[in-house]
Amino acid sequence: MSVLDFGASADGRQDDTPAFQAAFQAAARRGGDVVRVPRGQYLIKGTLDVPENVVVEGYFRAPTTRTQTHGSTLLAVAGAGQAEGPPFLTLHQNSMLCGLTIFYPEQKQTHPPVPYPWTVRGIGDNCSLVDVLLVNPYQAVDFGTHPAGRHYIRGLYAQALYRGLLIDQCFDVGRVRDVHFWPFWGAGRATWASSPARRASLSSSVARTGSTSTTAFASATGSGTSS
Repeated sequence: MSVLDFGASADGRQDDTPAFQAAFQAAARRGGDVVRVPRGQYLIKGTLDVPENVVVEGYFRAPTTRTQTHGSTLLAVAGAGQAEGPPFLTLHQNSMLCGLTIFYPEQKQTHPPVPYPWTVRGIGDNCSLVDVLLVNPYQAVDFGTHPAGRHYIRGLYAQALYRGLLIDQCFDVGRVRDVHFWPFWGAGRATWASSPARRASLSSSVARTGSTSTTAFASATGSGTSS
């Protein structure tokens, strides 16, 4: 099924939040399905909640760069100035996001940038992100506020302006590979990269008790980091 079947316009002007949620709920009623997001610009004025066993699939089959006007792009505008607000998109058990770009068109190239809530949050086991680009998120991926065991992240690219990836409360083995973070975006990337005050930091802590493994990563604005 496609979000276009539920009224999404992909024109970057109409609010496509209701169409996406209707598609997700229809997929959930089937016990799980793939919701396809064809090439286009999808304005999302609200937040999105992906039910269990639902896959949200965009155009791309590999991580991309500078694709906020290409491929399958979600335009996130909710939550400006509310770092602790609800995330833009929430994944639940066995749900997956793949082949998509998420872009914040109203973010400003200022220091500090405009705070926004987390872009993606995982709640439950086996949440997955594959081949996803997050353009200029203030906070990129949160797999730590709630338990999100056996998560799978592969091919995550992001220009995380404050926090990149948080992983905690992983009470089973999680897998993270091919993650690339860098702090610049848009035409002003040279300015963002040149300031020592904006140098990125990456912190890691690992705690193991029996079969429990918890890892936390935090990325701040600055020069490029990857893990």
